Amino acid sequence: MDKKYSFELKRKLIHIISIILVFIYLSLSLSYNKILSLLPILIILFFSLIFEYLRIKKVKIPIYSSFFREKEKNRLGGHIYYLIGIFLVLLFFNFDIAFVSILMLVFGDTTATLVGMRFNKLKKTNEGTIAELIVNIIIGIIFLPYMIAIPMAIMATITEYFTKRINDNIAIPIVASLTGQIMRLIL
Repeated sequence: MDKKYSFELKRKLIHIISIILVFIYLSLSLSYNKILSLLPILIILFFSLIFEYLRIKKVKIPIYSSFFREKEKNRLGGHIYYLIGIFLVLLFFNFDIAFVSILMLVFGDTTATLVGMRFNKLKKTNEGTIAELIVNIIIGIIFLPYMIAIPMAIMATITEYFTKRINDNIAIPIVASLTGQIMRLIL
């Protein structure tokens, strides 16, 4: 396993582990309102922003500083956008749709990156995109009716593939959730 692939795998494992935040939200939402249930995500976001400020100001934070790509050297890391994306979809969309869009972000984007790197050493490849679409469809149809799941999967995949200016950690869950909510209204 080459060094770049190992590095990306380490970053993607953090994405997967952070699914715990959704389960914390869900367990809190059984007893508290939506805003209080989102508080742990906001607290983590707050401390992450402090760490990001320090990191960008060249303060070395053990372990934390080792998770960043070269292009993130002087700007916010993807995890900030990831936390914002999760927060926004849990706040504004039905839980089942938000949950599926977060799973598509975590597992679909991870699949696109890792498969793409295996085929071409680049992040976005046709093989990675096809693999992501398959994973997104499987995730979607496990939790939602296929008439909602498939359009969500397609839009999440298209968003990941074409997103350049907006971080895909925000774009994927918002576009997928918006698609799911619209499909639910239409059907």
